[in-house]
Amino acid sequence: MSAIFELVGKGVNAMPDPADNPDRHVIPHHGSGTRIGFEVLNVGINSGNASVRVELDDTFVANWESKELGPGEREIAYLSVGRLDEGQHTVLIHLNAGSGKSDTNTETFNVR
Repeated sequence: MSAIFELVGKGVNAMPDPADNPDRHVIPHHGSGTRIGFEVLNVGINSGNASVRVELDDTFVANWESKELGPGEREIAYLSVGRLDEGQHTVLIHLNAGSGKSDTNTETFNVR
């Protein structure tokens, strides 16, 4: 049997990307890069890797894969989605090999 995973907490968050934020914005801003963060938890009885599909505004952005996680282990992921135009954006993450409880999450946020 393979590992089973869930998203932890709120699911997904958008924030300025510290690697591309020369003006030190504290909220998503068109003058900085944007990154998303999320956490996965192995709720199964076997070790394995979580796989997450990331979409931004209905467009595929990336797949992310965790390191091998044992039962009860977690990993936090951060992915850069680049500089975004001002306005409202929606990020969707979908966890493959999920438990069926917390497999998908969306976050709508504003870029100033």
